[in-house]
Amino acid sequence: MREVIRSFFVLFFLGFFTVSATELPPEIVADKFQQRAAQLIDKGNYESAFKVMNHILTLQKEHDLTLPDEFLFKYAQVALKAGESGATLDAVSQYLATAGKEGQFYKEALALLNKVEQMLPPEPEMVVIPAGSFKMGDGTSMHEVSIASFEMSKYEVTFEEYDVFTDATGRERADDNG
Repeated sequence: MREVIRSFFVLFFLGFFTVSATELPPEIVADKFQQRAAQLIDKGNYESAFKVMNHILTLQKEHDLTLPDEFLFKYAQVALKAGESGATLDAVSQYLATAGKEGQFYKEALALLNKVEQMLPPEPEMVVIPAGSFKMGDGTSMHEVSIASFEMSKYEVTFEEYDVFTDATGRERADDNG
């Protein structure tokens, strides 16, 4: 009985002085997420680690946190192992742009950039559509429309090509009925 009462008081005081995660400063919450991501990486659970690291990026944007350059490099590595080539490309490019040649992981980042670029499909052959104007309307109500010059793929986009695009950008795949 004495142990039960003692346990109750310990739990009561721990509960009384416990600070919830929502009350912690964003920097500490980000550190907490970084520890969790490291644990998941150690276990080889890259998909979950990628999601946790995305929470860190959300905190960084919401609270203007400063993350070390090495975070972007590690995020790129995890994103690649999680099958997120678009996120990998973005993160490793951002790491190289911010850390530069003096970055701790410069050579490894270049190798990672080359690896992810080789995984991406080649860019489609494009043609230039020149700028121009035309009259639009039904004959009774006409107006002039001007269009700036732009590029367009020379060939139609296949479902397979579109699937690569949606996977890289996190969009939903089109329903092509198999």
